[in-house]
Amino acid sequence: MCRSQWVAEGPGRGGGVTGPLATIQDKPWVVQQCAAYIAPDLATQQQVLQYGLDMTGQYCQPSDLDAAAQGKP
Repeated sequence: MCRSQWVAEGPGRGGGVTGPLATIQDKPWVVQQCAAYIAPDLATQQQVLQYGLDMTGQYCQPSDLDAAAQGKP
């Protein structure tokens, strides 16, 4: 799946989130899409948000978030 397909179709029928987003190489874009996407049902919304959180967790440690919240580099 490419970006334009995700924007046009979202996760598609069947609610599979991980597969379509996993093929997109631009991971910051994927995380942003997970935060912005509005799903047609609660279960899909939860999957999309959880996938975005999981992706964020791979690239950012909790200590990084604490430092950013306090204005530290």
